[in-house]
Amino acid sequence: QRQGVFKSLLGLFGTDGDVGERNGKKPPTSVVDKLSLLSFAAEILAHLPYNTANDPLFINYHSEALIALRGPQLLERLVSFLASQNVAGIDGLDADISKEDVLEQAAKCKNPSETETVATMKSSSFDISTFVDLCAEVSSFVILCRLTDFLKKNYGLSDQRCMEFLPTDKERIGDKGISAPERMEQFDSQIEITTSTSVEALIKVYAEFRYLMRKDDLAQHERMDSDDEGVKTLSSGRKRKASEINESESSSDDEEA
Repeated sequence: QRQGVFKSLLGLFGTDGDVGERNGKKPPTSVVDKLSLLSFAAEILAHLPYNTANDPLFINYHSEALIALRGPQLLERLVSFLASQNVAGIDGLDADISKEDVLEQAAKCKNPSETETVATMKSSSFDISTFVDLCAEVSSFVILCRLTDFLKKNYGLSDQRCMEFLPTDKERIGDKGISAPERMEQFDSQIEITTSTSVEALIKVYAEFRYLMRKDDLAQHERMDSDDEGVKTLSSGRKRKASEINESESSSDDEEA
């Protein structure tokens, strides 16, 4: 019953996620409109009183499945969009997240508007409405990444334990008793994006998204370097998680049809 509630809340992050039509139908609400709901859902998941490690592990498992599926797709769409808008310094190579791109660098500047890249994005020819929608999708991804980091930190969940966890496995004896810290910090779910959000604020969201993608990628490589066998487990696990989300969405689409 608890896991059903968790999946329902996490399911909000995996629906109506694409800009434009889906299966010939327009989403009932835009991602921009859903951001406050997603923030609230993440806050609930962050602060529920868990008494078994299986609960935050379960949430982390399904969150990472969504991240594994959505992250690369979002990155590809963002780069493709920015390149099509002739944003200075952006090309197809920026799908490589191993280093900062020009927008990430601009986000660190005291006055991003003074950079050539941001200047081109403030011109009348730039499709700001599509960029807002894309950044709203990115924001939902960022909130989910923050949630997984928050649960790992506050419940002492190691990357190795998260990697090994499968919802179908029998609960381990050591996982049956956990408690939150006496002074748990407030989960940060705040991302303000509206149709009138400034370009400067949008590129900060974009920069955080790229940073989180890079952080996740580096973590994977570190585990690969430290444990060759762990690589196979992690790689197959991520592919399995992404596959499960795809199968779930396909089933949902068939039902709708």
